[in-house]
Amino acid sequence: MKGLFKGFNLYISIGCLFSIIIIIITQFVLNEIPEYFNGGARLGNILFNISMSYIVSFIFYIVLVYLPEEKKLTYIKKHIILLINDIEQINNSVKDNMKRTTGNTANMNDFTDIKNVMSKILANDLAPIVAFNSAISSYTWKQYLELMQSQIKDKCNGLFVYMPYLDPRLVSLLSNMIYSPFFKQVDMLKGAPVSQKTTIEYLSKSYIEFNEILRQLNKYK
Repeated sequence: MKGLFKGFNLYISIGCLFSIIIIIITQFVLNEIPEYFNGGARLGNILFNISMSYIVSFIFYIVLVYLPEEKKLTYIKKHIILLINDIEQINNSVKDNMKRTTGNTANMNDFTDIKNVMSKILANDLAPIVAFNSAISSYTWKQYLELMQSQIKDKCNGLFVYMPYLDPRLVSLLSNMIYSPFFKQVDMLKGAPVSQKTTIEYLSKSYIEFNEILRQLNKYK
């Protein structure tokens, strides 16, 4: 599982380590050794005081900032994983309904399987799902893909709420999903007249790329 969040500040930790080393050197190694140069002892005391101040500040940072933030991130992480699971479930439902429509038992994990299945689905055919919108009695596949796009975008926007906490690579994946060629092609379907004989096969290439983004996204669970 990849890191969901930005990690602990490495530079702060390195600074603390250097401070400890300086304290050890000035207080235990050089303490009984004569000055190598005039003012060496004063310089050592200055470095010691700075190092002690840094360590005290580091402890306050851990207690007052880092630990409370970690507690908050634990809660946020659970919510983020739920949203990622929702995205995966929406996509898996579409795949299952594609197979149900065509009677195909393919795994839908490679381009050949996806292309073969999608080549048998007409854009204006009814999708095997129940429409919960009172204004719509049923969905065509064209409408179903638009619904899928809308649902996944909503989930992505839910993830973007936690933008300050997210790993930049995760943010990049979410952005790639929203602006994926697959979603752009689905956008082109909206309001466009579609022939009764048009299948959704032309979406297969962009859909396999979309699934690759999802595969990478699942590593963050």
